Amino acid sequence: MRCALRFKGDRFATPEEQRREDAPRRLRSRFVDIFGMREFDGHERVVFGHDEVTGLRSIIAIHSTALGPAAGGCRMWPYASTSEAVTDVLRLSRGMSYKNAMAGLPFGGGKAVIIGDSRKAKSAEPCGLSLCFFFGSQ
Repeated sequence: MRCALRFKGDRFATPEEQRREDAPRRLRSRFVDIFGMREFDGHERVVFGHDEVTGLRSIIAIHSTALGPAAGGCRMWPYASTSEAVTDVLRLSRGMSYKNAMAGLPFGGGKAVIIGDSRKAKSAEPCGLSLCFFFGSQ
């Protein structure tokens, strides 16, 4: 717990005033600067998905469609943070672009990650239908 007192004008700031001043700083620390990440590497599209009813939290990254539609799979993993999931999906989708190009396939690279534990019970509804709809509609 912090005990530092801040001086505000001609008096000390109240704890409530200090919390209000700290709020933007706390909020900024929760965001992930995707464009500044080394892994971003010019991705064409990054989509964050959340379905309140099923609890689905997913990220879809399309690295390149230069050779054709993006092709890639889906990984379900209990990421410790959203930042870790973003880093993983960006790396995986870029890898799919290179993999498809080196294999001479007419596909670009894309990948999806679902934030969750694959060892726990899951249904096909939240995992498959939303992601298939997204990839199929592009």
